[in-house]
Amino acid sequence: MSSGSSRLRLGLPLLAKELLEQSARKRTYVLRTVYAFLLFAGGLMMFYEVIRYGMTNPLSVLGRGRDVFQMLIGLQVAGIYLFMPAITCTVITSEKERKTLGLLLLTKLGPWTIVLEKYLGRCFTMLTFLMLSLPMMAFAYSMGGVNAGDILIKSWILMLTTLQVGAFALMCSCLFRTTTGAFIGTYLLGFLFYFGPAIVYEWSGMDRNWSTVELLRESLNTLFEPLVGSDVFQHQDQLVLLWIPTVMLFETSSSTATLPLVFVQSLPSQLSIVIFLCLARVWLVKRAFVPPRNAVLSWFRKLDGLFVRLNQNRLTKGRVLFNEATTLPEDQPIAWRETRKKSLGTVRYLIRVFLVLEAPVLTICLSIVILGAGTSSQAIPDELSLLFFLMWMLSVLLVVVKASSLIAGERTHETLDVLLTTPLTTEELISQKLRGLWRLLFVVAVPLLTIILFETWLRGIVTRLWGHRLSAGLYFLSSVLAVLIYLPLAAWISLYFGMRMQTQARALFASLATIVGWCLGPVLMFIPLAVIFTVGRNDELLFLILAGPATIIPFTEFSALREIADAPWVVVVLNFVFFGMAALVIRAKCLRDASRLLGRAEPR
Repeated sequence: MSSGSSRLRLGLPLLAKELLEQSARKRTYVLRTVYAFLLFAGGLMMFYEVIRYGMTNPLSVLGRGRDVFQMLIGLQVAGIYLFMPAITCTVITSEKERKTLGLLLLTKLGPWTIVLEKYLGRCFTMLTFLMLSLPMMAFAYSMGGVNAGDILIKSWILMLTTLQVGAFALMCSCLFRTTTGAFIGTYLLGFLFYFGPAIVYEWSGMDRNWSTVELLRESLNTLFEPLVGSDVFQHQDQLVLLWIPTVMLFETSSSTATLPLVFVQSLPSQLSIVIFLCLARVWLVKRAFVPPRNAVLSWFRKLDGLFVRLNQNRLTKGRVLFNEATTLPEDQPIAWRETRKKSLGTVRYLIRVFLVLEAPVLTICLSIVILGAGTSSQAIPDELSLLFFLMWMLSVLLVVVKASSLIAGERTHETLDVLLTTPLTTEELISQKLRGLWRLLFVVAVPLLTIILFETWLRGIVTRLWGHRLSAGLYFLSSVLAVLIYLPLAAWISLYFGMRMQTQARALFASLATIVGWCLGPVLMFIPLAVIFTVGRNDELLFLILAGPATIIPFTEFSALREIADAPWVVVVLNFVFFGMAALVIRAKCLRDASRLLGRAEPR
C-alpha cells in the first residue's frame, strides 16, 4: 500500500503535511546545525575540565558522570527556551498571512484537530533537537554516577518543558495576527509568565512564614503523601514556581527524587499545558480573521486622547507644542510619509516612547542617589548594571524590528511597487525611508546615554572617595562609542535582510539570528581555546573575544578592560575602529545592492 494511504489510515493528515514541509525547508537543517553547534560547543567548554583530569589519571573521572549529566541537562533546557518559541510561534500566523487558515477551517478537520496536529508537529521537531545530545549522555553514563532513575526523571522534565513552551508559543501564535507580533509577544509574555511572579514575590518583601502559604503547603503534602511516601514540597518558596518544570531540577534532591514524586510536583505544569492548548483552541477561531490593525498606532491614539483631556486646564490652556497635521510633502514625499504617517516616526508619538523608556531610568537613578548608593566602597549597584543591559536589549530589539520592516513591510502590504515608481534614485529612496528610523534610534539612545552619564558621575565619586580605579573617562568613551556605532550597525544589518527577505518575519528572524550569532560566536570559539592554551593578559588570542560586538559592553561595565591588555584605551580604540568600519562596509553594501535586491532599474 502506498505511503499516502498509510497517512490517511493514521488519520493525521495535517501532521504529515507539517513534517513533510519541514523536511523540505532549508531552514530546518540550518536550525538543527546551529543547535548542534551550540550544544556541542557548550558541552566542550563544560566537559573540558573533567576530561583534562582524565588525561593524567583515567580512574579520576569515574563517578564524575553526574556532574557532566547535570550540565548537559542545563544546556538542553537553555536550548528549549531559546529555540522552541521561535519554532512554534509561526505555526498559525503563517497560515493567517498566507490566508490559508480559512481553508483549513473549511475542511473536515476540527479546531482541536488543527491545534493538536500543529502542536505535535513542532514538538516532534524539538524532539529531534534533543536527540542530538544522546552521544554526550552516553558519555556521561559511561563515567558512572548516573543511574536509570536519573535519566528517566530528567527526560520527563525535558519533555514537560518542551510541551509547556510549545503550548505557550502555540497559544501566542493563535492570539497574534502576524508572525512578527507572535515572535515578540511569545518571548515578552513568556518572560513575564516564567519570571514575573517570582520577581514580584522577591521584591514585595512578603513574609516567608505567611500562614496561608504554609497551610497550603501542609495540605498538599498531606494529600499526596500516600502516593509518593514523602513531602512533595519541602518549603514555601516552591509554591511560587509550581508551573515551571525546570524548577524541579534544582528543588528536588537527586538522592530522594523518585518518578512519582516528580510526577506529582509537575501536576501544575501539566495543567498549564492543558490551559494553553484550550486558549489556543478558543483563539484559533475567534482571531482567525482579525482585520489588519496597527496596535501601536491605536495605543498612541488613546494616549493622545488622554493627553488632550489633561491639557485642557488653567495652566496649559490647550497649547500644542507639535502640530504636524497641517504639513504637506514638498520635495521629499517618502521622508514625509515616514515621519508624519508612521506611528514610530512622528514627533509626538516618539515623545511617548521616550517617556516610557526614560521615566523608569530616571526613577531608578534618582532612587540610587536618594538611598546613598555609590558613596560606599561598592563600585556600581547591581540594579543599575541590570537596567543598563535590559535597556541595551530593548533598544536593539526596537531598532531591529523597525529597520527590518522598512522594506519587508512594504512588500507585505503590497505597496513596494508603488514606491519603486517614484522618480528617485534607489539611494535617495533608502535614505528617505530611514528618516523615521534615525528618529527612533535617537529616542532609544537617550535612556542609554542617561545611564552612561549617571554611571560616569558615580564612578568619579567612588574613585575620589575610595580610590577605586574605575576610570570614569574610559567608561564614558567606550559606552558612548558603543551607542553611536552599535545601534546604526544593527540598523544597517536589519535593513539589508529586510531588502533581501520576502516577508517581515523572515527578515526579523534573520536579523536577530545574525546579530546574536555575531555576538556569541566569538565567545563560544574563544572559551575552549582559552582553556586549552591557557590564555592570559596581553595574549594575542585574547583579542578574539572582541570580535563579537557585545563583548566590550560588559567588559566596560564591570571595569574589566585591563583583563584584556594593560593599555585599555588601545583596546577601546581598536574595537570601535573595527566595528565602525564594519558599519560603513555594511552600509555601502546595502546601498550598492539595493537596486538588485528591490528589482529596480535606476531612473535616468
